[in-house]
Amino acid sequence: MNMPLLDTDFIISMSFPEESTRKQAKILADKYLSTNNVYYLDLVLYEVATVISRKYSQNKAIEVCSVMRKNTSSILKLSPEDEIKTWDFFNSQKNKNISFVDCANVVIAKKLGLKILSFDKFYEKITL
Repeated sequence: MNMPLLDTDFIISMSFPEESTRKQAKILADKYLSTNNVYYLDLVLYEVATVISRKYSQNKAIEVCSVMRKNTSSILKLSPEDEIKTWDFFNSQKNKNISFVDCANVVIAKKLGLKILSFDKFYEKITL
């Protein structure tokens, strides 16, 4: 089974019971988070901080991100080569609303053989 790479929407759904995708997140969590090996990009951490701050509060953003930052072995960073591949992939996209972070997730998931946990339909169209 592929180890999971967590996307922003999944993390937020797991952090806030009132999220509309919470039930789906719990199902994915039960299926893929049975081990301690979970990963997310540092870019996702930054995006989580921004989204939670805007949607909920600065204090909630600090709280969630503090927990995430404690497990440093889960945080992945783009290498210079990964960044070039991410920019190439981002530049090849024709549709709007595809973020650089989404493209970085795809590059890293392909490189490391990880399963992206997300509700973003963009990932369904990509062969990992």
